[in-house]
Amino acid sequence: GAQRRGWAALAVALLSALALAGPALERAGVAELRNLDALLIIADLSDRAASEADMTRLRFQLRQIADSAGTRQTGLIVFAGDAFLASAFSADPEVTGGTIAALEADTVPAPGATPARALALALQTLRRAGVVHADVVLAGAAAEPLDEAALAAAVALKDAGFQLHTLRGAPGAALLAELAQRPVLRWRAGALAGLAWQDYGRWLLALAALASLALFRRSAA
Repeated sequence: GAQRRGWAALAVALLSALALAGPALERAGVAELRNLDALLIIADLSDRAASEADMTRLRFQLRQIADSAGTRQTGLIVFAGDAFLASAFSADPEVTGGTIAALEADTVPAPGATPARALALALQTLRRAGVVHADVVLAGAAAEPLDEAALAAAVALKDAGFQLHTLRGAPGAALLAELAQRPVLRWRAGALAGLAWQDYGRWLLALAALASLALFRRSAA
């Protein structure tokens, strides 16, 4: 009897530990819900004097950011003297990647630098697409410092619940990791997590409860 109770206690401990770890599997058909979380890249093409080497570096940086999106929808805005939606939201990385590969210093015909227009367009694009959560990455020379109009547009993005990242130069590993992990953290912590994940912890607790019955079983006289 003592040996049996020892194995039962071990089983209860193991099952309880596994249950508390929060085991869960993603539900089928959750891709549609995931599309509510997006990555929107804003590329600064205001430097008309950018060399081909400069553009190659910028295209590589933008592609790194786009690749960090994983299964999220990704869109691309470009700006110089005006701002345009160069690539609508798509879950296919090759759509955004193909647009990035075609960028040139004169892609935007209007000369100048209007980051405020690009940020305002980003907010408008996110709202029209019905996006709930998004990371917006402003990459290029205009990333900092932002002028007064751009700062106001950045505040509007933040107030709407979107996260803005400003980036000059190559994106660091920390930013790329953050962009890659953000959807998982949002889903697990958010109110919609129950729709996206099937929790199996309760079933393990039920098994632990059954195993615990052996601890209370009386030995035969």
